[in-house]
Amino acid sequence: MTTNESLDETGSESVQKDHQPEREEPSSDTPPPWRPLGHPYLLTLAAKVKGQGPKKHSISIPIGRFNILVSPMDQTLALQAAEGHASENPSHLMIRDAMGMRLMIAVAQRKLDKPENLNDPDIQARLEEGLGLAYRLAHTMTVEVHRLWDEGSKDAADEIQISKRHLIAAIEGIENSGQEDSPEPEKKTEDQRFLYQWDSSGSASGESRRPVTTAKTRVAVPQAPKGTGRHRLIFSILMVVLGIILSNLWLNRTRQLPDFSTEDFPKVPGIEQVINRSPTILIIVSESQWSSTDRFEKEEAVTSVVDTIKPAGYKAAEFRSRATPSLAAWNGGNKITIVK
Repeated sequence: MTTNESLDETGSESVQKDHQPEREEPSSDTPPPWRPLGHPYLLTLAAKVKGQGPKKHSISIPIGRFNILVSPMDQTLALQAAEGHASENPSHLMIRDAMGMRLMIAVAQRKLDKPENLNDPDIQARLEEGLGLAYRLAHTMTVEVHRLWDEGSKDAADEIQISKRHLIAAIEGIENSGQEDSPEPEKKTEDQRFLYQWDSSGSASGESRRPVTTAKTRVAVPQAPKGTGRHRLIFSILMVVLGIILSNLWLNRTRQLPDFSTEDFPKVPGIEQVINRSPTILIIVSESQWSSTDRFEKEEAVTSVVDTIKPAGYKAAEFRSRATPSLAAWNGGNKITIVK
């Protein structure tokens, strides 16, 4: 699902400048400052979800250099926001706010990445404001998680914790990308400037040209030692090979991918735990429930996992129980292996 352009339209400056409160008011009736900032993006997300129908698995939305993972709960809450339903559940409000802020800062960064907007102070200020409010929202979510844990509401606390983790990942992704600025143009040293001027003067008028004369004494030219050319060739080949190896290591480097949880894989029978080890996901299942299903149901379960994690960048998935190390696997491509 591609949302780059439509989200840019929702996040236009004319719409969003109307929603920039300077501080949180103490009144409980006043929404937190990040809510109106992210709300327009929730409406666009809701329109996309409604257009293709809500999914029972997470979907990945590419926005510029980032992929925003939208869980089934995020899809449902976005639809409720578009329909004007004000949730009474503070946990759901926070999760909805986090989704809106993830979209907002991703779109702002995408705008800033465009060459024509590279030094635009308004977009830069917009992004910095979004990051600041996103941090405040993440802190508020942390406080709420501890409160729910103290009350014994573990499920609600886990839901907020997952949403907060995705929000922090989006913030860190933008802040880390800001460190990869293009290098400054190389400054010319005095020797380089002189060389440039000397080269430029080579095509000047006849006054700057000097007659070429041959030396009267013959100067002996030192001969290169035998084998020097061969050594240079070997050195060049080694440098090329080293460059290829380094390029492959860079391209295949492991990066932290979005985390998934058991709720993202409802079709896996007896799922107990999900272990995220980028770029591989480990699915822990109940061996008794897994063994009680037929091969078709097992293949369908593995396929549902692949369809969910592949757009997020994962390269492999392993299914195992507490006792058996290998029940099924997917190692990229279209091949699925059912071991047991």
